[in-house]
Amino acid sequence: MQENRTFLKKVAIFQDLADSELQSVAEMFKERQYKRNEIIFVEEDTGQYMYVVKKGRVKASRTLPNGREPILSFHQEGEYFGEMALIVGETAPANVTAVVATTILIIDRYDFSALLDIPKINSMFLKMLCRRCRDAWAQISVLTFHHADARIRAALDHLSQKRGTPPITASG
Repeated sequence: MQENRTFLKKVAIFQDLADSELQSVAEMFKERQYKRNEIIFVEEDTGQYMYVVKKGRVKASRTLPNGREPILSFHQEGEYFGEMALIVGETAPANVTAVVATTILIIDRYDFSALLDIPKINSMFLKMLCRRCRDAWAQISVLTFHHADARIRAALDHLSQKRGTPPITASG
């Protein structure tokens, strides 16, 4: 349990919690292990849990009627997903699969509802949802560029801002 509490302290939505609050939150989560390529959930099963990637990496994808499977996103250590389906009460249009051996912390709908009663967590969720809206707007703007090279540059810029690391300077 201490290990999960230490890990959750690094997750953005839990960073501002006091140790006693964090301990209560850590007790709400259950740990599950997934092998490479193991399905974590399919679209029809969503809306039951929020997931936090403790170790490993997962992909969210959707199977189209023509059989293609576009990847919607990847989630790695410290990232979470499934919360929007719990908040809205609808299934998410995605299947989630472990890309490598993965450890996930899950919290069920009932305990997630209790999480939202904690003002600090509620505030962090609101900020996170606003950030995701801004990211979606940025992606939409990328799609509106007319030339492929402009779309590629804009997409790479967006990815570097979201997932990149700061450059190493001569002084540091």
